[in-house]
Amino acid sequence: MIKITKNLTILREKIDSIDKEIVQLLMARIEIVEEVGKIKKYTQGRIYVPERENEIFYKLSQKTQILPLEIKNIYTEIISFCRKFENILDIGVFDEKNSLLALKNILGSYTNPIFCDTIKNLENYNYIILPLSKNLLEILDKDEYKIINFSEINGELFFLISREKNTLPMNNFFSYYISEKLIENNFTKSIKIENKKYFIIVENNILTDTNATIKFIGNSPKI
Repeated sequence: MIKITKNLTILREKIDSIDKEIVQLLMARIEIVEEVGKIKKYTQGRIYVPERENEIFYKLSQKTQILPLEIKNIYTEIISFCRKFENILDIGVFDEKNSLLALKNILGSYTNPIFCDTIKNLENYNYIILPLSKNLLEILDKDEYKIINFSEINGELFFLISREKNTLPMNNFFSYYISEKLIENNFTKSIKIENKKYFIIVENNILTDTNATIKFIGNSPKI
């Protein structure tokens, strides 16, 4: 028993040492992020760059045995924490649980959700989270907002839309892992609204295993 206790103490000391290194590295990352933030402020660059985050998730997944989706979950929070040293983003949302879960899944914990009760109020913000719904389609039909990321929560699709350009890349590591359930359903989720049929389609190239793209299609497309 004494030997076991001693071994446990040694192992805990090793964990404490590793945790100290992790925090030191996190602080070093924050310092660099603050410098990046100064440059972005000067050049009016985007605070949230989803394609850059996807690149980080993909590169890290190639260097570890940790599952890619777990890498994404861990680093979404790290990036979210660091991003707050550039700016905390205001996100327009409807006040309901799944929308908040989708927001956290996409952007992490460090955001400022602004609860709105109408589409008109949502449009006061550069970033909005909405489910696949008539409200989403009404905003997208105006061509001012673009889909820049998405998440699936309890079988329901939620979209982060923005006035920023559509940055969702064609080879989208994040889309592939989030959309596995959609792929099993013949790549298609559809919803009927006022005698029109709108589709959100996720296409996956099984041969390359990572080539996926999400498209918005409206007005009864032929598939």
